Amino acid sequence: MKVRFAHLTYKFAQKIEINNMKNTITFIVILFLMPSLTFGQTRKAYEKKAAKYLSSQDYFGAMRYYQKAIALDSAKLNNVIGAADAARKFTAYSIAETHYEQALLIDTTNSTDALFWLGSVQNSQGKYELAQKNYQKWMTNNSVSNPLYSRAQRYIDHNMWAQSNPKFEEEVKVTNLGDDINSPDSDFGTAFRGDKMYYSSLRYLNEKDKARPKRYFSKLLATDINGEGSRIDADFNKEAGKHVGNLVFNLDGSAAYFTIGDYTKEGLIVSQIYYAAVNEEGGLGAAMKLPTTINVENANVTHPYIVEVDGKTYIYYASNQTGGKGGLDIWRAELSGLDDFSNVENLKAINTEMDEVTPYFHARTHTVYFSSNGYAGYGDLDIFKSTEKGGEFGEVINLKKPTNSSYNDTYYRLSEDGKKGYIASNRPSSAQIDPETGTCCNDIYELDVPVNVRLIVNTLNKLSKEVLNGVEVQIVNLTDGTIDTVALQSEGSRYFFPLEIGKDYKIVGMKDGFLGDEVLVSTKNMNGTETIEKDLMLEPKLELVALTFDKITQTPLPRAGVRLINLTDDSKVQKVNDKSHEFKFAIDYGKDYMLIAYREDFTTDTVLFSTKDIPFESETLTKKLYLEKDEGIYASLPIYFHNDEPNPRSTSVTATSSYEFSYNRYKKLQALYRKEYSKGFSAREQQAARDEVDRFFENEVTKGYESLKRFADRLKKYMGRGKAVDIVIKGFASPLAPADYNVSLTKRRIDNVEKFLKEQLDGYLTPYFDNGKIKVVVEPYGETKSAADVSDSPKNRKESVYNPKAARERRVEILQLKSAPNRTL
Repeated sequence: MKVRFAHLTYKFAQKIEINNMKNTITFIVILFLMPSLTFGQTRKAYEKKAAKYLSSQDYFGAMRYYQKAIALDSAKLNNVIGAADAARKFTAYSIAETHYEQALLIDTTNSTDALFWLGSVQNSQGKYELAQKNYQKWMTNNSVSNPLYSRAQRYIDHNMWAQSNPKFEEEVKVTNLGDDINSPDSDFGTAFRGDKMYYSSLRYLNEKDKARPKRYFSKLLATDINGEGSRIDADFNKEAGKHVGNLVFNLDGSAAYFTIGDYTKEGLIVSQIYYAAVNEEGGLGAAMKLPTTINVENANVTHPYIVEVDGKTYIYYASNQTGGKGGLDIWRAELSGLDDFSNVENLKAINTEMDEVTPYFHARTHTVYFSSNGYAGYGDLDIFKSTEKGGEFGEVINLKKPTNSSYNDTYYRLSEDGKKGYIASNRPSSAQIDPETGTCCNDIYELDVPVNVRLIVNTLNKLSKEVLNGVEVQIVNLTDGTIDTVALQSEGSRYFFPLEIGKDYKIVGMKDGFLGDEVLVSTKNMNGTETIEKDLMLEPKLELVALTFDKITQTPLPRAGVRLINLTDDSKVQKVNDKSHEFKFAIDYGKDYMLIAYREDFTTDTVLFSTKDIPFESETLTKKLYLEKDEGIYASLPIYFHNDEPNPRSTSVTATSSYEFSYNRYKKLQALYRKEYSKGFSAREQQAARDEVDRFFENEVTKGYESLKRFADRLKKYMGRGKAVDIVIKGFASPLAPADYNVSLTKRRIDNVEKFLKEQLDGYLTPYFDNGKIKVVVEPYGETKSAADVSDSPKNRKESVYNPKAARERRVEILQLKSAPNRTL
């Protein structure tokens, strides 16, 4: 009967390490033992035959002869180990598992690595818990000096990941393309041009092969996807004793790139990349070898893929040349013309010390897909992806089940519209050379991929309009409330995400030092593959840190207050910190500010600064304020008045009474304010309105009056030390009366407060006012600084008079500063 030679194709065009379980995809399959083998052969004859088949990588034949030797002597450890190793390399994992378990019964001292390889074949069958226990048991009996020790640690980590990701998490349908395309040997590596699909198949026997048994070789095939594949009619594709595979076309279809490989004396395979022109009939011309820029001497170079990105053409490929991270690595180079290459680079961000193979770059999403056994996965080679943003590749992500399995999954490809995908896999549903031993070789599978919308997100600085790198972008699925995607990049300002049709999304951008931004996107009215582009505009945060110090000791001064005044719009923020000397404020670009620090029994300090000339970047400004002890007077003090008080309906700028009279008159009106302001509300709202009035009178009117009395007492102590002071008194009014009247009214209110200060403490402060030691600076703003939402309607006195919002505008503010230049406004 004929002997078949099958290769699991990720190792096609690579030097194969025989003791590497995950990299063994080449086999010789014997359907029946040679007729010359008779029952009377001795055990040693079987062992000799097994060793011969093993040296030529005929793992199936080696397994069968080791099994015959075991039948004659089941206690010989070397034969049991040999059968187990051969079965493992043939991917007959269940048979290998049986023989490794048999070996462990014989070798009770664990003198071999059978326990490690038992875990390995269990791992490849998805028996993760059993594999985990055997790896750990093997590690307790071995040291880190064993070359397999680090691999055991890696496989334990991979198993933990596989056990935590057991379910099929992709809505992907995986279908074997059937017998018209797939054969009992390995079929792999799809490419498309027009209505044709091209692929490689390891089904061609070299009749002139001097090796025994004769070997099978890979050639290129084409099919219209619905019919049977046929061999491409090209001279290089007919040459006996050469492996041809991994075909891919350049962007305009004018040239094809592929690999040609051969066996070494050791029975291993080495390949290099070639190209051929495509003629008008679609045929391929002569094979031309790529220059040594790509085909590095003594290296295996395989799995080419050509792609155009942002106006540049690149070739991606796998190679074990020097300068990589270990094993086969993914490399990339720029391509000009057909064979002029430059800027060759190792994609170190995605490569590991293990193997990364079969690269494919999806230009529309800037995503590279590849297979690897160096990342956490389900067993053997899994398919991974990494998206390139800002010239850097991001997180490596496992495509999970059902795209991946515990077997070898390679050659990921997507159709132009993204609806179909293709992989090569030797999972159990693949065609089997020998059903008794289980799986062997790669089949091509088609993936039905859910139709996605491509979302492009650009991140920008809202103020400078410049690109903003390193933004964390979240895609929140509003339809089911989940966060579909989280992408965190150290660089890059252009992000690519797939969105499902028929859903609403919120795109959120976040970055330290910036205010976040979000936009809404809906795909509910879409019915095909489309692209949406959105900008996230993040505004840089500008933070002010004010620090208060004792002027004399230069030490931090806690229990102070700091008032920040925006001089551009006269808005104010005030903070008190009883535990620290640090005050933090959010401020804006393009504004002028004044900082005033104060503390009881200390002088105030003032700092002026501007943010108009600061670059639009996230920044923290620090300002220091120094307060001198025993000169403490409030930095600011608001005092409130009833409407048109004092001296109603007067145009005079002086008052006939002091604030003592105005305050007592005002307090008696609290009940009237409660009644008038609560009119027109529901019962529940009326109580809330009355509570609001009470809070205003108790927390602001009464406290202002009491603070004014304390101010007079401190001013007395201050003046007793021979000091001089400027007091700025600002007057404000609500917009109910005409503007010129309100200016006169605010002057009366300032005079009303000045009279109050003069009459306090039995008139102690009056001489200081008279001799100029206390200087009053009057700033009557009238209604010019009143809030825009305060009513000025005489007919709606509920809002223009009795609303606490309007009442707050009827006030004066006292601001005391020392006369020294650095203390003035």
